[in-house]
Amino acid sequence: MIVIDGDVHISSESDINQNKITSEELLKIMEENQVDKVLPSPKLSYTRQVKDDNKAIAEAQNKYPNKIIGVGGINPRLGIESSLEELNICIKKYKFKAIKFNGARDDYYIDDKELTYPFFEEMSLKNIILILHSGADEPDKTHPWRVARIAKDFPNLKIQMNHLGGVRKPGLYEAAIEAATKHDNIFLVGSEADPKAIIKAIDVLGAERVAYGSDAPFVLMNVALAIYETILKKYSSSEKELIMGLNLKRVYDL
Repeated sequence: MIVIDGDVHISSESDINQNKITSEELLKIMEENQVDKVLPSPKLSYTRQVKDDNKAIAEAQNKYPNKIIGVGGINPRLGIESSLEELNICIKKYKFKAIKFNGARDDYYIDDKELTYPFFEEMSLKNIILILHSGADEPDKTHPWRVARIAKDFPNLKIQMNHLGGVRKPGLYEAAIEAATKHDNIFLVGSEADPKAIIKAIDVLGAERVAYGSDAPFVLMNVALAIYETILKKYSSSEKELIMGLNLKRVYDL
């Protein structure tokens, strides 16, 4: 069974006390846990700069193309023009298949039409997957209904919603599942989400619309895998294979 982790982070520097790990440290964790591929996005420091981490991810992808599927990070609050330039670098130079936006960390409304929509328009045109942090840590700025609004406005844009509206309690799980139910271009990665919510998402949406993610190094990868191993006991082997890797393999054309 192929295992693909849909939500991990690497940084240009190592500092485990700040949840910063390099690509080499991530690869060691993957090997220890028999994870085949990962989709790493920038950890980022709270200076909110992105360029160094994007470059580090690109270098890791070039060095380990069979294991690292790079995800760029964009912070539109650093300036629209300069951030569009960084987006262009991520797509054309680094060949990233997806770009992540985190309104919780970077303090913006993810569906702000002036701030984020210029990026989403470009990504939709170029068939780049949009990854959104959607969590109860910043429920107003990253609420699943904002994800749903983006999905409606950009029906050709594939959207990966990380956390199912979780991360903090109480989670926004019902809204996340309903958003995905209404919009076929949303799929869910259940990283740092309540196990009961992951089960409900699978039961409501089907195994084809939910994928495994750990949120490492914020969450220990072996712990996340153990949770999924327990959750997926009630499902068929084919459903388990979809959730643990084949869904992301299909979505990212790996």
